[in-house]
Amino acid sequence: EVLERQARATRLVGRDALPYWERALRLHEGVGDTGKQAEMHFNLGQHYRLFAPLAQVDLEKARAQYEQALQLLDGEGDSALLAEVYRGMSAVVFSADEGVEKATDWARKSCTVAEKIGDARAFCLAAHALGVLLVIAGHVEEGVNKCQRSWEVALQLREPDSVGSTGNILLVVFEMLKDATSMVAKGSEALTAVR
Repeated sequence: EVLERQARATRLVGRDALPYWERALRLHEGVGDTGKQAEMHFNLGQHYRLFAPLAQVDLEKARAQYEQALQLLDGEGDSALLAEVYRGMSAVVFSADEGVEKATDWARKSCTVAEKIGDARAFCLAAHALGVLLVIAGHVEEGVNKCQRSWEVALQLREPDSVGSTGNILLVVFEMLKDATSMVAKGSEALTAVR
């Protein structure tokens, strides 16, 4: 856990956390903890997709890490981590221009798992990702409804990060749809919610 905390802290201050994630993975491999190995592969995937210095962002390395996590989670049942890995795969597929439908399938899996296990935070993340992809794919009503549901759950959680990210995504969706009236209304609601 010390290495994982150090990786998170290092990332928060804008430094490269990769060595800490790699060491943590090796440690969990050494003791045979497959659950923690899957979690470290997910964190490495996130690193390569989101947190690496820009020159080091690598979607294929991210995909490989997520695939390793999926292998380790195979047969382990549904979990918040599985929902997160599915969401990571959705983002990689979309970012790699492999088709919005394929990305939507991964996001839908993430949302389904999060709903099934009743994990509200995982649902918020999955539902807003799915909602945006649905809007992009032309399923506007379903996409807006998913984003709205994500926002409602975030408000119930009362976590500033969840409220902020889901509110922001909903604003982006309304901006994509050129729906200024909904943007203003939702923007005001979001500002009130995060106070």
